[in-house]
Amino acid sequence: MPKSPRLNSVGVFLVAALGPLMWAGNFVVARALHEAIEPFQLNYLRWVVAGIVLLPFTVRNWPQIAAAWASHPLQMLALGFLSVTLFNWLVYSGLHHSPASTGGAIFALSALLILFISQVWHGRRLQACEILGAVIAFSGATLMVWQDVKWAIVDTSIWGPSLLLAGSFIWAIYTVCLRRWIEVVRFV
Repeated sequence: MPKSPRLNSVGVFLVAALGPLMWAGNFVVARALHEAIEPFQLNYLRWVVAGIVLLPFTVRNWPQIAAAWASHPLQMLALGFLSVTLFNWLVYSGLHHSPASTGGAIFALSALLILFISQVWHGRRLQACEILGAVIAFSGATLMVWQDVKWAIVDTSIWGPSLLLAGSFIWAIYTVCLRRWIEVVRFV
């Protein structure tokens, strides 16, 4: 019996929602643990668990992974440093000083940064709909973090939002590098 189109679209929606929900959960858990675990330690523990969980899936691609490391070691190191080490440390450090909602709103700006870095690095011309989307996203993120930014200015502590913004910038650089170096990781 064929599945109904409604069931398939619900499944697609659930799969599409899973990634953002996991990101949001990551921010909430990082903020909840900010007094118990230091940012670098949380980053390390997160990637140890992820490594253990993902190991069975990577074993079957081991020859391709080894070949990518052998042929593009600098790109692989750069991608790992930008994403695993630097981005996560900046986000977890920022969440040490800011609420998770601020982290999510500021991280949403990474999509804008990806657009603009791609434009500068690749000379890619932005489309009108991308510019409109960027203006809307920036306006929404600004509205969401405005209260936290006002408090930070009064408290003279903009450390958290600054680290989160730096993390978003690093994520944007990582994403643009990943697109540029896609041949390095095409086996994934």
